[in-house]
Amino acid sequence: MDEKILCMHGGLSTKMEKVEQIKKIVRPTDVPEQGLLCDLLWSELDDAAKEGFGENDRGVSVIFNGDIVKKFLKNNDLDLIVRAHQVFEEENFLLINNWLQYLALPIIVENLIMLVQ
Repeated sequence: MDEKILCMHGGLSTKMEKVEQIKKIVRPTDVPEQGLLCDLLWSELDDAAKEGFGENDRGVSVIFNGDIVKKFLKNNDLDLIVRAHQVFEEENFLLINNWLQYLALPIIVENLIMLVQ
């Protein structure tokens, strides 16, 4: 969005320093169990990652902290990252360190699941 906002499903990766790396992903492709594409889909912002990046308790991809977000934004001249991957029970968004997570309404997720079934 105007080259200042990055929109994604998942999160940041230990394998990505520049946004341009996303453009180099050959498509269509299967999602590997680890690496850049896996992280773009499944990594999560979590301050439990004390050293920047950490192991994800869900068993896929990684977690990362706000320092990683700030560094990535600065290195890529971005203002905001918008992510739509996590469901929140009470709020419909979370904004931390220029990291916006949205689509939090459980009723929307329930309706989407019913449509897929």
